[in-house]
Amino acid sequence: MTSDRRLKAGDPRFKGLTDVESYKDGRVWKYTVGASADYNAVNRRRREVAAKFPEAFIIAFRDGERIDVQAAIQEFKQRKNKK
Repeated sequence: MTSDRRLKAGDPRFKGLTDVESYKDGRVWKYTVGASADYNAVNRRRREVAAKFPEAFIIAFRDGERIDVQAAIQEFKQRKNKK
């Protein structure tokens, strides 16, 4: 979800989601849920969130910067294979 202004926790537009985080991208506030380094957990959470927000999709960050999701998935697989 996006907004031109920062929304408070518990805003009704979050439709009851409580693990909402935000970041500013240019002049727009963007809202996310389900942050995790585990791609499988993120994908499960996306399916849950899609019940309320059908347009939900996965994004990835490294060190606070948004990165390509496919690159993040490859990193996740490499970390998983090292264990």
